Amino acid sequence: MQTNNTKKNALAISQHDILPKIINGYASISTGHEVTEALEQYLQSTENLGRISKISFAEHVGLSIRSITRKLNQDSTSYQQQLDLERTRRCTALIKNRPISGCALSTYLGFTSPVNFYFWFKKTYGATFTAFKKSR
Repeated sequence: MQTNNTKKNALAISQHDILPKIINGYASISTGHEVTEALEQYLQSTENLGRISKISFAEHVGLSIRSITRKLNQDSTSYQQQLDLERTRRCTALIKNRPISGCALSTYLGFTSPVNFYFWFKKTYGATFTAFKKSR
């Protein structure tokens, strides 16, 4: 016959085996698609894109940087591609909805300098920032 302590230990072990490991609200992430979705949510929930990095995301979900890279590659994407998609989404919404300067937009999107933003903008949209704003 089991004692009360033995029953408690058996229950604790079975619960430990059944419950998934939770880190910052994320159950154990095992597929590339799950990492991509977690990264999308992380980027969308972050106000200042300049204050995050692949390292901060890896710490947030409890994976190594190498694991993040490998799992994103499984989903045919990368941290930079996901960051650029979020920047494009935010940039398009801001330009469409209100007048905003390139410098302010550069800071909001997390670029280290306006020059980097203007290069990214031309590569992404196929036009300079000024020309694009005038065409809207």
